[in-house]
Amino acid sequence: MKEVQELTKLIDICHDNLKKTKLGKDYIFGERNLSVDAFQRYKIGFFPRNPRKLTEYVSDDFLKSSGLMNYDGSSQFSDYYSIIFPIYDDYGTPTAIAGRCMLTNQEREILALPKYKNSKFKKTNHLFGLNLARESILLNQNAYVVEGYFDQISMYDAGITNTVAVCGTGFSKNHFIKLSRYTDKISIFLDGDEPGQKSAESIYNKYVNRGIKLRFIKLPRDYKDAGEYFLDNNKTLDDFQNEIESIIPMEW
Repeated sequence: MKEVQELTKLIDICHDNLKKTKLGKDYIFGERNLSVDAFQRYKIGFFPRNPRKLTEYVSDDFLKSSGLMNYDGSSQFSDYYSIIFPIYDDYGTPTAIAGRCMLTNQEREILALPKYKNSKFKKTNHLFGLNLARESILLNQNAYVVEGYFDQISMYDAGITNTVAVCGTGFSKNHFIKLSRYTDKISIFLDGDEPGQKSAESIYNKYVNRGIKLRFIKLPRDYKDAGEYFLDNNKTLDDFQNEIESIIPMEW
């Protein structure tokens, strides 16, 4: 319980910090074109540049045990992974945070840094946005599964509220079981690149004929992922229904 309280406090601090940070605001509201509603709904934040300052509000032990601070007081979240996405369980209890690296792709490659870094939690047990999407999944009897946090946020903002995202991992058996509690139809909407398509093929081979209707969403050729599609000219639910092709593969 104490860990949840400290994590909740950290999320609040980061969320408030983004409101005061030009770099964070320019990225979230400018480059990514997120709405204020989305920013508030997901409590997106910006990790403080001085991690030591955090120990005035949350314990040193919590920061170190959750992987947010090194034992020398430094933090990759402060240095590189500043944009913060809170991760919640199915019922809205905070479980972890994910940080988005603010370096360019070239800079990340030089430093051998991944795009996202998480505090410690089991990614295969969680789906980003499920706490918000559960009722809509039940109502629509369909769950859309996307790859990234921004993909899920963009879909939800466009009115496709029965959408969840994997948390920086593949679609797992636990994800499949979790969603099957709410619906008998899962629509896989992964990135249009080769890794995304290979992942879709793997999902089909693992979960076809398991009592769930699998659908695979095909992006128009000009877009690499759902987030990019909805960012383009503020695509809407109507655009999605008219332009996106859903396929039911007979064999892969």
